[in-house]
Amino acid sequence: MQADNASVLDKKEEAPVDHTDSHGTSSDDLDEKISRYKEFIKAEEYSLIRETFFLLQGISGKRLKLQQDGRLLIKSPAATAPLISLLQPTRIGSGCQDAFQQLGEAGRLYNRCKAFVERRTDSVVLRALQQATNVHLQSYLEYLAQLERNNPNISLRRILVETRPTRQHLYSLALVVEGVMHLTGPDVLSALVMHAQHGNVKHADLVQSLLHAAAKPWWNLTSQWVTRGSLLVSATSLDFFVSAVDGVDAKDLWSKGYALHVDRVPTIFDQEIVEQAYQVGKGVNYIRRVLCEETWCLKIDDDKSDDQAAGNDSPETSNRLTMYDMRRTIRHASTQVHSCILDSLRSKYLLMDHMNALKQFLLLGQGDFYSALMDGLHAEYGFYDNNGKIVYRYDVVSIMETALQNTNASDFNDDVLGRLQVKLRYDQNDDSKYMFGAPKADAKSVWDLFGLEYTLPDPLVAVVDERCMRNYNELFLYLFGVKRVEYMLHMTWRQSAVLQHAVEVVAQTSAIKVTNNAAYARANIFLRQVAMTRQAMTHFVVNLKNYLFFEVLEGGWDRLAVKMERAEALDEVVHAHGEYLETIKRKSLLPANLKSDGTAENTSTLGEHLHELLKLAKMFCDYQHQVFASALVAVDIAAEKRRIAEKRVDHGSWGFEAKESIEQETFFGLSDTAELESVGDLSSEFDRQIKQLIVSIDQKLRGGSVWSDSTAQRHGGERGEIDYEGRDDLDSLRFLKFQLAGNGYYDN
Repeated sequence: MQADNASVLDKKEEAPVDHTDSHGTSSDDLDEKISRYKEFIKAEEYSLIRETFFLLQGISGKRLKLQQDGRLLIKSPAATAPLISLLQPTRIGSGCQDAFQQLGEAGRLYNRCKAFVERRTDSVVLRALQQATNVHLQSYLEYLAQLERNNPNISLRRILVETRPTRQHLYSLALVVEGVMHLTGPDVLSALVMHAQHGNVKHADLVQSLLHAAAKPWWNLTSQWVTRGSLLVSATSLDFFVSAVDGVDAKDLWSKGYALHVDRVPTIFDQEIVEQAYQVGKGVNYIRRVLCEETWCLKIDDDKSDDQAAGNDSPETSNRLTMYDMRRTIRHASTQVHSCILDSLRSKYLLMDHMNALKQFLLLGQGDFYSALMDGLHAEYGFYDNNGKIVYRYDVVSIMETALQNTNASDFNDDVLGRLQVKLRYDQNDDSKYMFGAPKADAKSVWDLFGLEYTLPDPLVAVVDERCMRNYNELFLYLFGVKRVEYMLHMTWRQSAVLQHAVEVVAQTSAIKVTNNAAYARANIFLRQVAMTRQAMTHFVVNLKNYLFFEVLEGGWDRLAVKMERAEALDEVVHAHGEYLETIKRKSLLPANLKSDGTAENTSTLGEHLHELLKLAKMFCDYQHQVFASALVAVDIAAEKRRIAEKRVDHGSWGFEAKESIEQETFFGLSDTAELESVGDLSSEFDRQIKQLIVSIDQKLRGGSVWSDSTAQRHGGERGEIDYEGRDDLDSLRFLKFQLAGNGYYDN
């Protein structure tokens, strides 16, 4: 077999020989040996050509052996023993060795691709790529078989020339396989997209065909997720950008049921379309599992594009059409899914009614209800020692239900009122939380324990999740504390009125001269100081309450209602509600870390001043209760003495005896100088704190910082770098400043 005038086996130039060698061999014997030698060479050449076809398939032979490191080992065929004495050993020429090395490289690449195809994997994308690669390998084997069958006398050089395009195709295939062998599903698609941008047209076409085949299962996963909400991959699979979270209740499906993995998104998808696909699939499951509309299904438009109608099915066009179809499907599905969800939440589950109930009850918007509730709590338990009673939940529930029935809160439908429950806030480390009522030794009053909770329908948990409910609870503690201080200040006014009247009665019945009686003067000065301090605190608390309930809560509610009405997707509703709560917390100057006992850490400067002012107001109420409690007892005793004295007079006896008439000396303890100094200290501290508050608000309005050093350090910035956001916040603070200091009330 010849290789275009060049034999596979080269022979060294033979030296001239005689017809008779040194052993006496005749010329005829020599011709016979040469003939046998040529037959041997021909057989060896045929064997090498056959091994060449096996070599192209990565299979080693006797002469051509592929080593484990990928190198080709070529063994030269040796002459048989009888010819060794006549001819020198044969060898393979350097040109043929180069040809074998090139063909051996093709065999090595084939083995690499075959190893990739036979590798086990859980990735559906990799399996699809393996199948596509295997199709190319089968085409490669079919080509070799056809080449060998159609050319029985083919030469090595022709094999080298004929297989060049096929070997180049195999090289491109192996290049792709080497690049994606250790990648996961989405990364494989991204790598193929990058490979497809190769400048070699044939290489790019090959990669496009592989990309088209490998992307099919991924498109199928996306289509099933978008149209049916189905995840066709296991929880541990890395092929898809959505995974289900185990152990999540149905009501938390929207916020916790599924996880979006942006790192699993191939580059053929942009972030916007990924978010839409994620929301649509999640919405389909939300409709069926949470809204309980199991028969609901998407109506997908089946219109074809111009390219599809024209029958253009090339891999590149198919990928483009798949992306086009998927975008169109996601867009139509998103409209249907969110429309169904919002219509159901608004009409069937009364979203806005429950939002209004949260505002009215947990944000204290129902003022008449809370006035009646506080009257009931005060009548039953008082302010401080619970009137010696144990706080039972059913007693507090009875007071709450009475307040609901006797106020405009009764206008809410029964479903809303049935979801409002009393929650007694025992300390987490207190064993009394396991009891029906707090023990008598518990220092907390009913005002410290009282709380409300509102249970939402399961579908609305997607809008008001656990984080939102924590915000509602924090705002409830804050606003209820403000209402509590206001109520206590009003109650101290009643006590002051009773004591003022009692002082006048004592002065009249004792016939003392009010113009020169020092005890009477001190008592009146004390009561006047108490009244002035209470009036200043009441002015602050009432204006703060008006700011919180009208400027902050009602203003925020109006904006929320507009956004809820305009929302076109559930996430827009969730975002609007979250922004509503965050704005209320920010504009109400709620401390950042409010604890269950009302204390706070790392608050803003404005929040610190507000917290201190409310604390001082409560201290004043506590102080007045302590002083006035004994004074009111003395008033009751004095009133009883007067009744007894009147009876004596009616019987003709003396009304008062000298030893019984001693209340005019101290006027029920109100003329004590130490008490006057105590209330004066409280008043001075309150004035100082509220002036600092006004200065801080003015500093904020002028562009300065209102944050404490600890808060600035916690946020990692300087004092001037941390600030509230939005012009609306400044307008609200401007309104609060005007209410507090518009008439210079605290300047005098």
